[in-house]
Amino acid sequence: MRSFLTFLFILVSLISFGLAGYLGWQRYSPISLVSLPKVSAGRPEFIKISDLQIDLPIIPAQLSGVRWQYTSQGVSYLDSTPIPGEIGNSVLYGHNWPKLLARLNNARPGQIVEIGLAGGAVRRFIITSTSVVPPSQIDILSPSTTPRLTIFTCTGFLDSQRFVAVAEPV
Repeated sequence: MRSFLTFLFILVSLISFGLAGYLGWQRYSPISLVSLPKVSAGRPEFIKISDLQIDLPIIPAQLSGVRWQYTSQGVSYLDSTPIPGEIGNSVLYGHNWPKLLARLNNARPGQIVEIGLAGGAVRRFIITSTSVVPPSQIDILSPSTTPRLTIFTCTGFLDSQRFVAVAEPV
């Protein structure tokens, strides 16, 4: 019995280390996008913040109940929010992984955010404020009566907080 438990412990340990290794690798090397899904006219396709060396594809995502869809291939666009630049609060979010939004934590007011839309248009925004909030602070997602872009990612110990950058059209 003791040898069986030892074997079982070793097997579970190897599987756990293998999974941790894969997840660690994915965090630093997200899957490269070869082809993006077709995007309807005007939908956001990429985000670029030159000062932070962020240049990523934007993938449409949905909020289903309390579950957020997310991607490891770029930044998620909550497609129930307006297209960036239109009236309302457009919401983008993503992992704080090194190849994704880790550098967003260095965002400062005055930095420029570019959002590329399907069809080739590029909309420019200027970051007006940044903050760190708990995940329960959902007012960052509230609609607005003016065009607003909200970008957020996890931060803090064990991703216990959210770093939020709010931008307005230039």
